[in-house]
Amino acid sequence: MAVDVFLMGAPLAIWVLVLVGLGKLVAALVGGRDRGPALALLGGAVLIALGLAGNVALAERRARRLVTAIEAYRSANGQYPRSLPELVPKYLSEIPRVALRLASPEFHYFRPPDEAPVLFWTALAPFGKGSHNFRTGQTRALWD
Repeated sequence: MAVDVFLMGAPLAIWVLVLVGLGKLVAALVGGRDRGPALALLGGAVLIALGLAGNVALAERRARRLVTAIEAYRSANGQYPRSLPELVPKYLSEIPRVALRLASPEFHYFRPPDEAPVLFWTALAPFGKGSHNFRTGQTRALWD
């Protein structure tokens, strides 16, 4: 899945680093110049991609923990919570942030009247979005 996140959700900066880095590497190899700057660009792209993939994996782990807490609440109370803060402190010590991001760090929980709720999150904009439907029990990811 990390490869999918890299291909679909990586910012343009990663692709620029990769393409420029590869171009500089080829030029360095052909021209007998120093490969250091090219390798630094490629290494930077790899580090960024690993960080993004790590964020997606962290979001998935936190979402599973939140889904488990919501299901435990339902088992104990016969209904789903109206909002996520109802899970604290009995089922969770705190509502987790989605991942290590500044934009849209919260999980979104929507419980329509007389229907099972849905949990949404964004691990990596714009493609790294996930959801869990409590009616079907399915967790889906846009990057799948």
